[in-house]
Amino acid sequence: MQYRASPLETIKSFLIYTSGFDVATRSTGSGMTFLLLDAQSLWGQELPSKKRSKRALLAGANRVARAIGLDANLDLHFMDVTSGKMGRYFCAQCNMFFEYGQQQAQVTCPFMSQKCKFRPKPLPEALASSNHEGNAFSLEILTKIYQVSPKLYRRNLKSAIESAPDTASGHAPFTAAVAAELLEDELQAWSFDVKAADKLAALLKQLGL
Repeated sequence: MQYRASPLETIKSFLIYTSGFDVATRSTGSGMTFLLLDAQSLWGQELPSKKRSKRALLAGANRVARAIGLDANLDLHFMDVTSGKMGRYFCAQCNMFFEYGQQQAQVTCPFMSQKCKFRPKPLPEALASSNHEGNAFSLEILTKIYQVSPKLYRRNLKSAIESAPDTASGHAPFTAAVAAELLEDELQAWSFDVKAADKLAALLKQLGL
């Protein structure tokens, strides 16, 4: 991306990459507003969680804006688009997992909808039509994915752990062990085999946990 020639697209890309959700933009008289679509499903449903998430993501967007020399007033909001749980899919060709809209029997790739010839499948169907052992995805797939840009994930996790509130604030401390436990729960929800201790350990090591 020619980030200096397309500063708003650069910030939008940063928010998509960081939040994990699509972002719409709206120009207003006071500046530019970024709308995170359905991001509350991960970043918090309740108002206090949304406020904390907004502060963190907006601070990142403003930091990117300063780095590329954009002097503009930025704002960020969550927008509900999909009612209920989002659909979860797997593309065997790309080894890619993603959430997209409501659960459907068939969906086009949200990243290359005009070019891709392959059809991502809902998780249960993807498992049924593959050779995955024990009807679960191998963690080796994720470990390989996270090897592409490991510094980003390690840095984000390290920052979350270091900036976590202490016990005096009334919140349980967010430690590496807590992060690993949350990750394991999420992996099971995505139909990954977490019983293979060696593969789970390899993934946690890749993420700096």
